[in-house]
Amino acid sequence: MPRKTRGTYLATFFESSIDRTIATASASGKAVGLGDVAVGARFQVGDHRLIVGVKLPTGPDDLTLVAPRRYLQPGSGSTDVLLGVRRDYAAPAGAPSFFWQLSTQAPVTYDENFRPGSSFTGMTGWKVPLSGPLALSI
Repeated sequence: MPRKTRGTYLATFFESSIDRTIATASASGKAVGLGDVAVGARFQVGDHRLIVGVKLPTGPDDLTLVAPRRYLQPGSGSTDVLLGVRRDYAAPAGAPSFFWQLSTQAPVTYDENFRPGSSFTGMTGWKVPLSGPLALSI
């Protein structure tokens, strides 16, 4: 029997607000602003949830700072692909359940002077139901 796939569309913010104070021996400065925006989708396939998305370079990456470091900018200047998989294990109603998630983020377009690195993240935890659809992940 074929398995159904369904999507949930969401928008999240990476570095939605950044407040960096840069201090050197002679001066200090501050960079504040909206960072890059990520848009993704989650699809339930069997027992697993697949996560796909893209991070867009919407935050400024050309601010003049006292210590001009690219990683201190609100935006990265790169477009990244986001991929992941998550598995939640069933538990009796109202009981905590176990989950794991693996995800990766990799830049596909970037400035010739700065290429952010790729990342791979793995996590496990407990999902504790609080009220209705609200749950706490530990």
